[in-house]
Amino acid sequence: MTAKTRRGSWLVTLPLAVLAVGYLVLFYVPGRRAISRATDQVEKHRQVLDQSTGLLTAIHVAQQETGKADRFVSQWEANCPPTAELSQLYGEIYALAEAAEVRVTQFDPEAIVRGERIVKIPLKMGCRGRFEQVFAFLASLEGIAYEVWITELRMERGMEDREDILCELGLVVFAGNSGNSDYVEQTD
Repeated sequence: MTAKTRRGSWLVTLPLAVLAVGYLVLFYVPGRRAISRATDQVEKHRQVLDQSTGLLTAIHVAQQETGKADRFVSQWEANCPPTAELSQLYGEIYALAEAAEVRVTQFDPEAIVRGERIVKIPLKMGCRGRFEQVFAFLASLEGIAYEVWITELRMERGMEDREDILCELGLVVFAGNSGNSDYVEQTD
C-alpha cells in the first residue's frame, strides 16, 4: 500500500502543482500587473484632479477679471466721444487754458495711431503763466470728456518774467474709432 499511496499521491500532487503553476502564470501574475497599472493610473488621475482644483480657481479668477475688463470697455465705449469731435476737443482745451488765464505757446497734434476700437492722438502743447494758473489748467484737463494722459511734463521758470512758468506737455488723447472720420482718413 505504500507504493500505491506514493503513486496515488503523485497522481494528485502533480496535477495540483501544474494547476497551481498554470494559475500563477495565466491569472495571478497578469492580474497583479493589471492591478499595478490600474493603481498607477488612479494615482495619475488623483494628481490631475489635485492640479485641476487650482486650475478651477485660476479660471474663476480669470473670468472675474475678464468680466471687469468687459464692463470697463463697455463703459468707456459708451462715454467715449468719436474722433469726429476732435475739433471740439481742441477748442475745449483752448477754452480751459483761457479759463485758467494761461497763454498757449504751442499746440501741435501729431499723427494718430489707430486701433481696432480706439484712436490714440498724441499732442504736444506749450503754455505760459503763473504756477497757480498752470496748475489750474492741468487739473482742469482731467475733467474733459475724453480720456487724456499726460505723458510728459516739463516746467521751468521764465527768463523775462521770473513769476511766469513755461510748461511743455506731452498729451495722449484716446477717442473711439468710428472709421468714418475725415480726420482719421487724412492722417493715414
